[in-house]
Amino acid sequence: MIIKDPQKMLPSQIKVEGEMRDMILEIPPHNIPLHTKSIEKLFAAIKSGEQAVAFRPFIPIASDLGLCPLYPTLAYLYPQKLNHNPDIKKQLLQKYGKIAQNTLDALNQFTLISQIDIEEQLHYFGDFYGIAAKPSYIRVVVSNTCNLKCVMCPYHSTSLKLTHTTDFFKSNKTMSWEMMERLAKDCGEAKIMIILGNVEEPMLHPNLVKFVELCRQRGVPGVHLTTNGQLLDESRARLLLKAGLTSIDISIDAADPDTYLKIRGADLKRVETNVFNFLKLRDELAIPCYVQYLCQNKSMKR
Repeated sequence: MIIKDPQKMLPSQIKVEGEMRDMILEIPPHNIPLHTKSIEKLFAAIKSGEQAVAFRPFIPIASDLGLCPLYPTLAYLYPQKLNHNPDIKKQLLQKYGKIAQNTLDALNQFTLISQIDIEEQLHYFGDFYGIAAKPSYIRVVVSNTCNLKCVMCPYHSTSLKLTHTTDFFKSNKTMSWEMMERLAKDCGEAKIMIILGNVEEPMLHPNLVKFVELCRQRGVPGVHLTTNGQLLDESRARLLLKAGLTSIDISIDAADPDTYLKIRGADLKRVETNVFNFLKLRDELAIPCYVQYLCQNKSMKR
């Protein structure tokens, strides 16, 4: 067997049997080690009569829904005679050994193997999750505090807080500026979007505007903010827009003041005024910022 494994991603012990002598085992340089069971499945497929096989890990449903990264093809096993096919050889012998994802699979000469057991799932989607595919965004929790106690909130609702099994929300915590600087640097270099507003009201953080500005200066392609809008007055809106905020989602969840008061315990008029002022200011400053908010039981996008 001819083994092409420039990054040494194969398990240290590979038992090659006689029927594999005329085969080529090609491992593209994706920097993801192959699990022993995955190689065994490739060999088993050839023994069962397949001419050429490829391996790409896949988790049913989770991968279909986009909850896991779409893995590149991690291994090809094929007869040496196929290496003389100019189309295949061109792909296999690209500079640095790189193989365009799914290119060979599309030639219909390879049978794709993707089913993996629990051990392989932990290996590919646990240990090497971050190498397989770059995240499309990073959710950043800048604090554990909120200015509202919405009845449906699992984090800050007065009644639901009683069910907490940890003390994470018992005392106020805020992200340090040092961590914010590191996030801006790392996400900027990797060109990964940052999303703010997960378990907290991010506008309570004293360095929020400064963080948004630093992210954009460091090359972060987009900074999104999810907020209840109560603190989004004209001054903060102007600062956020000028800092480079690229999108904002304002959670309202009610169409009339009484309902809003019951759900969020605050003034609907105030957040409505903030939303319309934000839109007006954005247009006046001609700063691109995607806005989404809930108004009269429907999602509005501006």
